[in-house]
Amino acid sequence: MDYDEALLHLQRYCVYQDRCHSEVRYKLISIKVYGDKLESIMSDLISEGFLDEERYALSYAQGKCKIKKWGYNKIRHGLNAKQVSVYCINKALKSLDREIYIDNLSHIVQRRLTLKNIENEFKRKKDLFDFCLRKGYLYHEIQEVYNQVEVK
Repeated sequence: MDYDEALLHLQRYCVYQDRCHSEVRYKLISIKVYGDKLESIMSDLISEGFLDEERYALSYAQGKCKIKKWGYNKIRHGLNAKQVSVYCINKALKSLDREIYIDNLSHIVQRRLTLKNIENEFKRKKDLFDFCLRKGYLYHEIQEVYNQVEVK
């Protein structure tokens, strides 16, 4: 594949949805583009605005928070797995709406408590906390929401 074909192919790939640098690099390698040509295409995509790691991190964090109802830890881990810079990860996490984030956690806690009919209070609380921790929420956040739900 020559340079112009590869560039056009990757432009279409990046327009379809936001991509991170590592996804684009793997895509270039999969279509057998290596070395200087790969780096040149990457820099062209960045300069033309097709590839923006900060924009990718923001959309990833927003989507995972609103749709999947993930917590900070799981979003951070997902972005780390995509090899996104620490600066972009921190900026994306700061951009999350705290009210939506806590509402998501509250919804998860209430739903989990109604779905699981565990008699033993300790086991019920442990099950809830384990589930929320796997979703990426922080322990103190879960504790606060749990206390609010239990009071009601």
